[in-house]
Amino acid sequence: MSAEASLLTLLTTTPLFAVGLTLAAYLLGSGLFQRLKRPSWLPAILIAALLLAGR
Repeated sequence: MSAEASLLTLLTTTPLFAVGLTLAAYLLGSGLFQRLKRPSWLPAILIAALLLAGR
């Protein structure tokens, strides 16, 4: 098993993967929130939750 494969296995089987995925979704949501001129009906956290839910 290569070092790259073992690192990927380590990251996907620990809580670090979930934390990283959550932060990435929030950053994408925050960017979209800024581009939409900060609509009060669509906060960044809702965008992130929808991204993580896969919808």
